[in-house]
Amino acid sequence: MMTLLLFSLLARADDILCENAPTALIVEEIHPPRAATSNPCGGHEAKIQGSAYECGSANDVYLKTMGFYKGIVELAKQKCENFCRDINPVCKGRLQVPSTCAFSIPSTKAIEVGAKVVHCPKHCQKGQAFSYCSLYHAHYFSKDPDLFKGKAPNCICDQVEPVLPEKNVGEG
Repeated sequence: MMTLLLFSLLARADDILCENAPTALIVEEIHPPRAATSNPCGGHEAKIQGSAYECGSANDVYLKTMGFYKGIVELAKQKCENFCRDINPVCKGRLQVPSTCAFSIPSTKAIEVGAKVVHCPKHCQKGQAFSYCSLYHAHYFSKDPDLFKGKAPNCICDQVEPVLPEKNVGEG
C-alpha cells in the first residue's frame, strides 16, 4: 500500500495518456577509466529502463502486461546491442532481465490504481484499469536517473570472440 501512496503523490492526471506503447531508454551509462582493461568492451555497462502501460479493461490486465514485457525486452535488447556496438564494433550487448516485469500491477488492483493512483483519463475508450510493466521498479512516468541509483546495470558489454578459420585435415 505504501507503493500506491507514493505513486499517487508523484503521478498527476496530466502525466498520463490512455496508453504508452513499449519503450526502452538508457537511464545511465557506466564506463571504466581509460586503459583500465585491455578488453575494449570490459566494464562498459548501462541501465536500460523499459516500460509500457494502458488504461483499459480489467479483463485484459494480465495478457496486456505479459505482452508489454515481451515488447519491452525486445526493445531493450536492441538498445543494449546498439550501446555496446557504439563502444566498439567488437562489443556485443548482453541484456540481463528479470523473468517477468520488475514492476507490474496485479489484476486485482488494476481498477483501483487506474482510478486513484495514476488517474486514467475518463475519455480512455478501453477503460480505466491500469496495466503496467517495467524492467526496473521505479516511478511509473519518470526516467529520472536518481530513481535508479543502487540498482545493478542490466546491459553488459562483452567482447565478441573472433571466429577463426577451420583448418582442413592434413594442414600443418
